[in-house]
Amino acid sequence: MSSLHSKIKAMNNTKKRSVITKALCKEICIYNKQHPNTTHQKIADFFNIKYHKISISRSTISKIIKKSNIHLALNETSQAATTARIRNVKNPQIDRALELWITQAITAGMIISGDILKEKAKIFADGFGITGITFSNGWLTRFKKRTGIRRRKFQGEAASAPIETLPTERKRLQEILSSYSLNDIYNADETGLFFRMTPNETLASGPVSGTKKVILYYVYIYIYIF
Repeated sequence: MSSLHSKIKAMNNTKKRSVITKALCKEICIYNKQHPNTTHQKIADFFNIKYHKISISRSTISKIIKKSNIHLALNETSQAATTARIRNVKNPQIDRALELWITQAITAGMIISGDILKEKAKIFADGFGITGITFSNGWLTRFKKRTGIRRRKFQGEAASAPIETLPTERKRLQEILSSYSLNDIYNADETGLFFRMTPNETLASGPVSGTKKVILYYVYIYIYIF
């Protein structure tokens, strides 16, 4: 009977396997960088107290810190940050360079496709002196999965609005309209039959604001009376 009780006690004391996301791995590496004199056991104790639903051992902390360069390069806003499985990237510098370029390209209003990413990756590989890698559709799929990049539609025309001059322009418009009766103020918008239009979506890791498209179309004006 005592043997049976011992087995039950051992089963109750067995800790469940904890799911450690990539975002948590990055947090651990940042903490280790900020506290270089702290032992791995104390780091494990700190995060076990902070996140009481998980159980991280000292050896797990050691394995995570050994890959600090990979974890610290993680983009926490990407979907990949919520995944638990950590895949080794053979050439992480290409991933980091591409992610930085994508951010800059989207800010500049560029439209990014899979073919553009593959060509840009080749350029970065040549710049880093990396050979023997094929930037195929399979590579592209894995890169998008690692970084959380997917096809996204542009949202509205927010990126085309001159944010820095909006207060001044709004005040100027109010001054112009102040001399008119409300019955004489109209709002006009347009719709049309578009026969030439740029793509309305791009590859990105998050929502992307659209711009007012420079296109040719037949216009129908609708007048809204206040």
